Amino acid sequence: MKSNRITMIVGVVVIAAVVGFLALRNNWPPKSGTEGAIGAANRYTAQQISDQDVTLKDEKVQAFLQSDTFHQLATNPEFKTFVEEMVARGSAGRAGIGDRLNQAADALGGGFRIPEKAVAALEDSYFTKLTPPQVEALLSKGGLALLGDGSFAQAIESKQFRQGAAKGVPEAIEAVRNTRDGGKLANNLGDFLNRHPNLLTVLSDEGFGKWIKGDNSQALVDALNKPTINNDALAAALGDGVGRRIIILEGAFQNLGDSKVFISALKDEGFQMIMGSNLDLSKTLLPRE
Repeated sequence: MKSNRITMIVGVVVIAAVVGFLALRNNWPPKSGTEGAIGAANRYTAQQISDQDVTLKDEKVQAFLQSDTFHQLATNPEFKTFVEEMVARGSAGRAGIGDRLNQAADALGGGFRIPEKAVAALEDSYFTKLTPPQVEALLSKGGLALLGDGSFAQAIESKQFRQGAAKGVPEAIEAVRNTRDGGKLANNLGDFLNRHPNLLTVLSDEGFGKWIKGDNSQALVDALNKPTINNDALAAALGDGVGRRIIILEGAFQNLGDSKVFISALKDEGFQMIMGSNLDLSKTLLPRE
């Protein structure tokens, strides 16, 4: 009992000595070093309570909301439909959407309308199973050069090509070269497979052969081969499964495609921030009735 009391007294004396030492060094109570922790806690709490207020105060967002571009869009019924579709997605589905919309505007050169058959090709049960990198490769400039070649579908369905593909890229290319008028096609295929060797398994797949021979896929190739379209940028956008639906398939977006005001908005950083945020788009972008 006596030893416990002594231990307690010693402990109190040691603590008092440390406090006294820090006080003499002007280090107690601490005058700095705690603001970061308190500030971080406050910021976190504020963000949880009112993330929308924090976002609305951003200078770029405010600049967009005060711009002529925004006020012209706010009265456009097609824009209202577009916003309503984005609201239906919810904030989680809008992550990064502003940037993707901007890329789509650049890639499509302001012409957003895609033929229904081309859309059907993108929604085909076979095509939707492809990975984003595979989609991007097939719809790049090099991929479209192959898909648009009338002899390509026949060549890849031949027994010789399938046998060559089972051995490797060089053998697959030579198998195509040995077909009638296959020199140019072999060169294009070689350029493509040198960039995307993993796509050989797709090209030699029976399902791909059926897809490329369909009318819808040809409509897609024709639509994406327009001179005004930036093929590779669009291919990158289409490779994103989420972006594909936003950019190509939603009618409200396509209906706004001829609007120069809308294109300007897509390139505005404030608009992009709003689209990718947790803001209530209906309250932020649509006028109160």
